Amino acid sequence: MLRQPAKKVRISDIVDGKFFYGSRDGMKPSYVITSLGMKVSRVNLVGVVIDRFVSDDGNYAFLTIEDGTESIRAKVFKEKVSLIDGIEKGDTVLVVGKVKEYGGEKYINIELIRKVDVNYEILRKLELAKELESWKDFTERVRNDLKEMDEEEVKRKYELDDDMLQAIRGSKLGPDYKQKLLDVISKLDEGDGVEISKLFEFVSLPESTVEKILDELITEGLLYQPTPSKLKKI
Repeated sequence: MLRQPAKKVRISDIVDGKFFYGSRDGMKPSYVITSLGMKVSRVNLVGVVIDRFVSDDGNYAFLTIEDGTESIRAKVFKEKVSLIDGIEKGDTVLVVGKVKEYGGEKYINIELIRKVDVNYEILRKLELAKELESWKDFTERVRNDLKEMDEEEVKRKYELDDDMLQAIRGSKLGPDYKQKLLDVISKLDEGDGVEISKLFEFVSLPESTVEKILDELITEGLLYQPTPSKLKKI
């Protein structure tokens, strides 16, 4: 069986996705279908270690990884426990591994892990933001074609299986309020950032919604705060 590529995703894509078990003989790997229809069997994640555990007998260990969107446990067993030697709470790490599920909990079975610079995490967030927009464009094309074409034709055209198509059909893309806020910040910024309070004068959304979107944009590395009261695009 060909090894599945390790896809760069957000932890929330895995945690919020739907898990499907593979075949017992290993010929068909387990995978997750994300809310936007992406099929993920192996992942390439970057995040911060917020918890670490090693069993007394040394045969089991896990790290809890957080990337600003969600957290997930990355596990190792038996001889692979040594993979996390030298990895401690607070470290920024890159993790490659298979998506698994046990007892209703999705987790990553670690194949590779290494420390990375904090700036690597920022670059990854920018990269993921671009890929997310690209995938949204893809799902929109699929949804538009479903209005004009037979379902089987769409599956062949985009190489989709039933589970992926169902997820794309049910995905809710909604208005892109993030981009609207970014555009407003760009227009208002005269060089030293924009007062957060000023944004509410130009955006007709509930304050709680704006605050949530701003938090997400900061987490995704698209905004930063030069001062506690101001925002600026990266």
